[in-house]
Amino acid sequence: MKKEVKLKKEVKHKAVKCNVRGCKIEASYWIDTAQLSGDFDMKSKHTFYLCTDDAEKLSNGGEFESYNYLNPETGRVRNIEIGVYSCDENCLQCND
Repeated sequence: MKKEVKLKKEVKHKAVKCNVRGCKIEASYWIDTAQLSGDFDMKSKHTFYLCTDDAEKLSNGGEFESYNYLNPETGRVRNIEIGVYSCDENCLQCND
């Protein structure tokens, strides 16, 4: 009996735009904003997408794997991770 080899299903790339106001560039990164609940009125949006340029602005020119956020009203300092965007694990464009 032959073993069947499963090939990766080709997935059509789903582009997501950067969520920074006025930016029209495709997002390359994302932030899980659920952890900011209570600091901001998030209106149930739990993912914020960023293009490379805006992710670099947040990181102040350094590595942009994460950034620190201070809420002066609550006195809380948070480290927020920035993830690399992929529309699907089998997408050939995202995962080349």
